[in-house]
Amino acid sequence: MITTITEINFKKSSIFASSSKKVFKIMLRSFIKHNNPNRLAYSLFLLGFVLLVFSCKDNTNDHFHVSHILICTAENIENNHFTTTDDTLFCSGASHQSTTHSRSGKYSVSSSKKNEYTMSIEINNIEIDGHYRAEIWRFGNNKDGKLVVQGDGFWESTNVAKEIEDSGWEKLILDFYIPPTVDKKTFKVFFWNTGENEIFIDDLKLVYLDNPFPHYKQEYLRIEIEDLDKINEIRKKAFTDKMLITTKKSYVKAMVYFGDKKMPASVRLKGDWLDHIKGKKWSFRIKLDKGYSWRGMRTFNIQTPEARSFLDEWVAHKIAEKEDILTTRYEFIPVEINGENLGIYVYEEHFEKQLVENKNRREGPIIKFSEDHLWRARREKLNNFPFYESALILPFKKNKTNKAIDLKNQFNQAKNQLNAFRGCSSQAKEIVDIDKTAKFLAFTDLIKGQHGLIWHNLRFYFNPVIFKLEPIAYDLYSNDEFTYLDRSLIGNFDPEKVNDTYSNFNSFYHLFEDTTFTSRYVYYLEKFSNEEYISSIFESLDSTLNNTEENLNKEFQSYKYDRTFLLNQQNLIREGLPKMKEKQQANFASKINTINSKSRNIDAPDLPTKLLPFYLHLYKTNQGHELINYFPNDFRILGYLNENKEGVYWTYPLEIKKYNADVTYRTIDFPKEYTKKKIKLIIEKNNLLDTIKCDIQPWGKPTEITISNPKTYIPNWMHREGDKLIVHSGNHTATKLIVIPPNMEVVIEASTTINFVDGAGFWSKSPVFFNGEEAKPISIIGGRNIGFTVINTNKKSVLNYTKFTKLGTFINNNWKLTGAVNFYEADVELNGCIFKDNRCEDALNIVRSNFMVKNCSFYNIFSDAFDSDFSTGELVSTQFIGIANDAIDFSGSHVLIKDCKVNAAKDKGISGGEDSHLTIENCIISGCKIAVASKDKSFVKIQGLQITNCEYGFIAFRKKPEYGPAIIHANKIEMKNIKKETLIEEFSKIILEGKVVEGKEKSVVELFY
Repeated sequence: MITTITEINFKKSSIFASSSKKVFKIMLRSFIKHNNPNRLAYSLFLLGFVLLVFSCKDNTNDHFHVSHILICTAENIENNHFTTTDDTLFCSGASHQSTTHSRSGKYSVSSSKKNEYTMSIEINNIEIDGHYRAEIWRFGNNKDGKLVVQGDGFWESTNVAKEIEDSGWEKLILDFYIPPTVDKKTFKVFFWNTGENEIFIDDLKLVYLDNPFPHYKQEYLRIEIEDLDKINEIRKKAFTDKMLITTKKSYVKAMVYFGDKKMPASVRLKGDWLDHIKGKKWSFRIKLDKGYSWRGMRTFNIQTPEARSFLDEWVAHKIAEKEDILTTRYEFIPVEINGENLGIYVYEEHFEKQLVENKNRREGPIIKFSEDHLWRARREKLNNFPFYESALILPFKKNKTNKAIDLKNQFNQAKNQLNAFRGCSSQAKEIVDIDKTAKFLAFTDLIKGQHGLIWHNLRFYFNPVIFKLEPIAYDLYSNDEFTYLDRSLIGNFDPEKVNDTYSNFNSFYHLFEDTTFTSRYVYYLEKFSNEEYISSIFESLDSTLNNTEENLNKEFQSYKYDRTFLLNQQNLIREGLPKMKEKQQANFASKINTINSKSRNIDAPDLPTKLLPFYLHLYKTNQGHELINYFPNDFRILGYLNENKEGVYWTYPLEIKKYNADVTYRTIDFPKEYTKKKIKLIIEKNNLLDTIKCDIQPWGKPTEITISNPKTYIPNWMHREGDKLIVHSGNHTATKLIVIPPNMEVVIEASTTINFVDGAGFWSKSPVFFNGEEAKPISIIGGRNIGFTVINTNKKSVLNYTKFTKLGTFINNNWKLTGAVNFYEADVELNGCIFKDNRCEDALNIVRSNFMVKNCSFYNIFSDAFDSDFSTGELVSTQFIGIANDAIDFSGSHVLIKDCKVNAAKDKGISGGEDSHLTIENCIISGCKIAVASKDKSFVKIQGLQITNCEYGFIAFRKKPEYGPAIIHANKIEMKNIKKETLIEEFSKIILEGKVVEGKEKSVVELFY
């Protein structure tokens, strides 16, 4: 038996600490017994050495405390077993001791088909939720040798080498936790040769880690959970069921602390599989109470970094952020729960509007496929179910979506588009934002994140401006351990083998039928596979990456971030690109097989009726209630229980045939005025009666897409010259929506008037160049529901001396934009333009664009005059007169406002919100309710401003809890006839002419909203 210096080092400083008194006593006894000066000097030397070791101990206690290490080499045999460091325990395999190979000492153990299970140790009196680590060294056929732990109701194994020596010996490491459901407090650790060839093993080690959580110097997220017993019961049931299933009732009250913040909340366990609740480090969903937020989030998860591949997932999120791919906020933080330090966690944002607004998108529905039915069936160990095709499409924040008319209309459209994506029934351009989705798939190839493409992991944001779905990068499981495809590029598929609508990946394959989609996918593959790309990523992340890896190593000592992983993925992309380009040139996806969904045969066993509610979709319609069945057994519906819980039986029961790729639609005969969200149906199955509770969806069933991209329409008075569309001087009338495709330019000459009659409008994916002159302006005249929109252009539009008069809101069914004139992801310069008598929420709306607006005028505006979100620009020498709401309103923007005048705005003259940075120079504001407002973490810097005849001069406050306080820094201010010069909420402040005025007001938002 060999104990090396390495073994002693592995015990680390805590072992020395636990041995200090013993060492001191031995030396002291030696001195007293022999009274020998030399012995005394030697003992004092040893004592000094030990004290030196103690004095060098890391005071942050950032390592494991190892309470016991059990080692079995293949050297010493007693009673036909190997001896271990624990004299009471023995290790099997002595009869196959071998000198053929050895890692330490002279011997190893030979394992073959004859003795496939060997080097086994049984441990008794184990600790519930105890953390153990088993290690063994393997030499031979790598894939066939496993390290296994087996106990009462649990089994874990690994065959993945964590360390490889030059000699060929490979180290297997298995971390495991004792589940709370064990009755027999015993387990075995052993090696299993699953193949035919001989494998040699050596140096088995078992470590019990009784305190795996180091202390960190960073600020802790501290959580006090009121009803921890309820959490424990839910967790124990999850181990019994082999998975965690939660509902709204799973939440318990809690208090969350961070720094000086105290935030009431509700928490529950989070996750599906048991890796989220093993040991003492459990994953939680945290939902802060109304009015509270933490780091810009209202709801978020905390989980062990191990559950999401440690730094692989974090780096993937950073790449997504760099590429403007929607993703969740994802960072590391130490956590303490009910006073117990639980080490380092990762927190991840949940799917609420803060996610998209933080990524500079307008609020819109976030949707998913419901997976409730999947996990309920898996709990029953049933797999042959139509999981994907029967999954309900649901929004996050269901109640809010149902109550807000615009959100509900948007969700209904989003639901139809996601259903078309699932059924592969529409072109990509009708369903998704082509560029962003193509980039998302290429990014997935780069980080090997196909786990996030599986249907129940998919999350989509519905963009209410362009009415398209955009994928959210989430649950990527980015690492090299799991493979979901037989190739490196998702796009390198065989179109003739796509024949099942409901596979995990076929929905994405059908997007490649659009040649533009394929072209953009190849473009991003080339970008991401460039050798300099990953180098630049690591250069930007290097310091944070190293520090985070160091923090993770304090708790997960065997973990090391593999910096070659992304480089290897780049190589795989480069290898696959030539074939992908050949396919692109051949328009390969046009040969995709016709889907035959009816070929799917679902031969399910006789299933319990308790599963029925998950496969019956019940919708409330204008005509009554409609039922869609996906249950793969026959049954009958005899009636229902009314609101008094009385049975109402129909004369003719509904015969429901089993689902077998044919959906059964039935109208349910119960009162239209039925108001409850659930109903109990009376079911007969196999001559047995039962009642099942079904949810009634508050929106209609998925239908075909009702709103699509506007079809190209170019009137004959637009003259085509190459890639330009020229409108010559004169009067023109548009009787329908003008739609300009990409890759063109629209040029309008001076002295041109275009009248848009009802039902007409302007929609362009190409830049526009309006060449009006001061003496020869261009006039765009509109009417009700007529808007002017430029969207997704790759070149800046320039509009000179153009009058936009009497325009309204663009409305196409439920597709509705906020501006009379809209520029979305379309840079623009406006010079000498006039906006007058417009009847819309915003006269001019610029989103996610760079702009220059100068020498313009806004007159008699119905609501806001100039509203810009998530943009950067300059507003110069522009006047606003007679504005019914805000004259200038910026959100999430960086803008210079210079030499502008605002007169008679009924609400705010200038407003900065949602982390805007505004610079105001030499402006005049008069006759407004509020001259300047800074809210929600915005910073407004003013150098020269005259304010007259306003109710309020400056106000600074927080409107949304996910943002922080606001600041105004104002110099050279002249105020006259102002009822209240400043109104400042607590924590916000105004620095006025160098004097700091701290906020004292409570809930300023309630005065104005």
